[in-house]
Amino acid sequence: MFGGSPANELPSDNARHAPMRRFLSNSAGHEYGEQALGRTRDSLPRSQFGELYRYTVNSWINEFLRHDDPSRHLDYLAREDAIYRPLRPLIRDLQITPDLLRHLSHRNDLTPEQRRAMHAVMSDRNPLRRMSELRHNADFYYGMEQTFGTTPTMRVLEAHTRELDRALTRPLPERVEAIRGLRTVEFMTVDDLGTELGAAGSPHDLVGTIQTERSYISSSLGATPPPHFNHQYRLELDVPAGIPGIWMGARSRFPDQRELVLPRGLRYRIVEVVENPQDARYAGVKYVLRAVVIPPGAAE
Repeated sequence: MFGGSPANELPSDNARHAPMRRFLSNSAGHEYGEQALGRTRDSLPRSQFGELYRYTVNSWINEFLRHDDPSRHLDYLAREDAIYRPLRPLIRDLQITPDLLRHLSHRNDLTPEQRRAMHAVMSDRNPLRRMSELRHNADFYYGMEQTFGTTPTMRVLEAHTRELDRALTRPLPERVEAIRGLRTVEFMTVDDLGTELGAAGSPHDLVGTIQTERSYISSSLGATPPPHFNHQYRLELDVPAGIPGIWMGARSRFPDQRELVLPRGLRYRIVEVVENPQDARYAGVKYVLRAVVIPPGAAE
């Protein structure tokens, strides 16, 4: 649907097995990124850098890359937005409550479009949940519209993906640790059939498994993820030299995220899970998952 995966080069054995660069502080990660990787970022063609910057604003595209039918999902979001759009000026950023729904449904100054939208909500089995869901989906679509500066279509998403794929072919010069904060690991798989860990599984069950990420990977260089992403699960990726990646760093929409973007389709093997890690860098972290990125073409 999105035109395949970017081409990668297999790194040399010497580069792949060199000691991993691990950062003792966030400032060290930022400094390394700017000094060692910034030149590659700054030499990107304007179109490729532009789409990477757009990605740092919000990684909308990842939701579609993970979806089994991206076109159908986009159509669904567009329909949700069409229903909610007449209500946006009325609801604004108000909290959705039963009182708000009752107030809106009894207003006598609603336009025909607003009345139809309220009827669609109030006729649902759970109007409160439906309005919350409707706003979430419409806000997602509206955010895409603002980010891309046009109506989101599959052509727009495919063009965005194409430029990201082209940008993410530049190999990293050395082995480095990239980190991610995760709210949950329930989506990770425990076998070759794609069985998800789920809520009942233990993170320890993931040791030895190979995960395939269908979307792009937003990671950080440093000791900890940005505060907004510092969740109870921490993924530490051992990224070999030669794996493609672009450091956005100071030229990201959010420079404090120290963002290293990795290409879609990467596979990584989880080699260790540590429960209740004690180092200061793991404050608030319940589980650390350590993983090694598998170079394309390498034996598993």
